[in-house]
Amino acid sequence: MLQWLSWAQYVLLLLVVVIIGLFLAYCAYVHYQHLKYDHIPGPPRDSFLLGHVPSLNKAGANYKVIHDLFLQWAEEYGSIFRINALHRVMIYSTSPESIKVY
Repeated sequence: MLQWLSWAQYVLLLLVVVIIGLFLAYCAYVHYQHLKYDHIPGPPRDSFLLGHVPSLNKAGANYKVIHDLFLQWAEEYGSIFRINALHRVMIYSTSPESIKVY
């Protein structure tokens, strides 16, 4: 019985180490995505992992049209700006001519 209990503890420890390793790998991937697109202007991220999701949720909770928030960001950061949501980067353009710049 004692040998089985120690075996279960090793499996649990291994599972915890694997989960922490996967989380750190995901954080490294998110950081890589941030560095890859940081040259494109955009609003500061609310959270490292969530990106702009809290801002979008806040705009949606106030029954505000999210596209109004996008237009506000376009006025502040230019006709091309980026939005981070989790590990995804979305690039928005409000002008067809600005596509030629990038």
